[in-house]
Amino acid sequence: PTRWNPHSKPTTGGWLFLLSLLVAFLLSGFFLGADSLAFPWLITAWLVTFLVGWLDDTLGTQPLLKLLGQAITALFWLYALNHALPDRQELTFCEQAFFILWCVALMNAWNFVDNMDGMLGLLFLVHLLASTALFWTGASPLSPLNHPLTLTAFLIACAGFLSVNLPPSRIFAGDKGSLPIGAYVATLSFWLTRSVLPAKFSVCSVWGLLLLGLQGGYPLLDLFAVVVGRLLRRYPFWAGGRDHFNHWLYYRTHSESQTLGIVALLHGLFLGLFLSKVVGWLQIELWIIAMTGLLLLLAGLLISYWRAVRLTHGDFRQPHTKPCT
Repeated sequence: PTRWNPHSKPTTGGWLFLLSLLVAFLLSGFFLGADSLAFPWLITAWLVTFLVGWLDDTLGTQPLLKLLGQAITALFWLYALNHALPDRQELTFCEQAFFILWCVALMNAWNFVDNMDGMLGLLFLVHLLASTALFWTGASPLSPLNHPLTLTAFLIACAGFLSVNLPPSRIFAGDKGSLPIGAYVATLSFWLTRSVLPAKFSVCSVWGLLLLGLQGGYPLLDLFAVVVGRLLRRYPFWAGGRDHFNHWLYYRTHSESQTLGIVALLHGLFLGLFLSKVVGWLQIELWIIAMTGLLLLLAGLLISYWRAVRLTHGDFRQPHTKPCT
């Protein structure tokens, strides 16, 4: 059973994303050349993360053991990241250490969003479309992480996954799908941030963290909201629960389609601000105004969410007779 749906459903969606990447890998020799090590490291990191997720789906590993496995897989993604960067760019020790934390955080964040019909696939689709738009504008360099082969393979996999994952879903991605997707998004976002930042700025700088945060988008927002909400009521933040931000939205709207639309819109707003900054669609003054508006919106939503968490003791399951006020 999922954290939200009491009925057990297969967690086979992760196989679809793995197979799509394998096909892209087999075709990569025609486009990237045999001397490129980035794509082999990408597929190796995905396979290792898939294995960690498969073990958790099958055996239900303990939180600390699962966290250790995620940290180990993050090292593989770090190698993929280093091989994807141009020769003239090297990550500092601070950036490499922070990447491990960032990768583990996004693995868990994307694992969290695989708890409601259609949400993980829809958010990943929005992320892939934003990455495609950034690539076609020419604002970012080319690597296996954002190569048309990779993006096309994942877009096709997303379409297939959503066909059986939208409400009412028949399958979920499972940890073997959500963990590799989260690690891939973490690696892609870190690579994009390092690629577009001037050399004098570190990814660990304020600008670097801001660009990373915008690419973290809704899954990162949900992770932050859930962890703070559980700390407020002294509940283990690593445990499963029905207290996620999207659960609260469903609690307020009583509609899965509206909840999915709001979540996708929020993720799109994050990525839109990132794109507008990197591509230069907005002047800096307008961009700051837009960023301030988004932060105020999020502050209002988070305050309402945390208040509702305390009132409902962190359980937004239906039926509730009326929404929180």
